[in-house]
Amino acid sequence: MKTCAEITQLLSEIQDREMSFAENIAARTHLMMCKGCRSYKNQLNFLRDAVRGFTAGRVDTLMNKKIRNSYLWQVRIYRVNCF
Repeated sequence: MKTCAEITQLLSEIQDREMSFAENIAARTHLMMCKGCRSYKNQLNFLRDAVRGFTAGRVDTLMNKKIRNSYLWQVRIYRVNCF
């Protein structure tokens, strides 16, 4: 089983490349058991989607509200998990 450090590194790397079958199985197995790594994955996905929205010029009032609410939710999760 991979450690949290290995999984977070892998999750960062897959933003730029495809996962192999073995990496996919290892990541899915770890993410089922680790709430912290699931939160990290959700944060990466949120940042990716936010940046894509800004670069595509599709940000409107509704999207700004969604981004702000999602960010505030992630901050709450981080505070609960870390403190």
